[in-house]
Amino acid sequence: NFFKIKDVVLKEQHRLMPNFPYEGYFFALSEHESCITLTSKRCLDPTARLLTSKEEGAGIPQLTRTFRKDGTVKMDVLTDMVRRYNRELKELSWKNVYKRPDLQIRAMVILYKENYDSFMFIPNKLERVKFSDSAYNGGRGWLNKERIACGVSKNCNPQIYSYNVE
Repeated sequence: NFFKIKDVVLKEQHRLMPNFPYEGYFFALSEHESCITLTSKRCLDPTARLLTSKEEGAGIPQLTRTFRKDGTVKMDVLTDMVRRYNRELKELSWKNVYKRPDLQIRAMVILYKENYDSFMFIPNKLERVKFSDSAYNGGRGWLNKERIACGVSKNCNPQIYSYNVE
């Protein structure tokens, strides 16, 4: 499946994040999000799906929506991304997400860029990537609370993720 998405991943990374220092990063993120194992047929597959009564994760980037106990939507990353980045993602919806790997990948890079840019005050690029990874999975709000807690804790540096904010 790597060869099916390779050109799209590189195109979107170079277009949206031309100065991002880690060339293969979005392949690693795609693998992390969609691969149970590297030999799984769903690895890097746009039809990869996590579905429980509490959440749905869609496609290569596992775009997520969560549900309340009554089945109503609590949080919806895909719909929120389309609303905020309509010019880039207007054709993406829950009805077609599993059929549009190009838009899945574009949404992944846009969401990651948003997180990465929000941590520009962190001077170390690798640390910025670690914070961006955490925000991609858990949201920036949660991560910022963790950074504040770290900042008021003894021997904890809120500018360093590993063994500190982590």
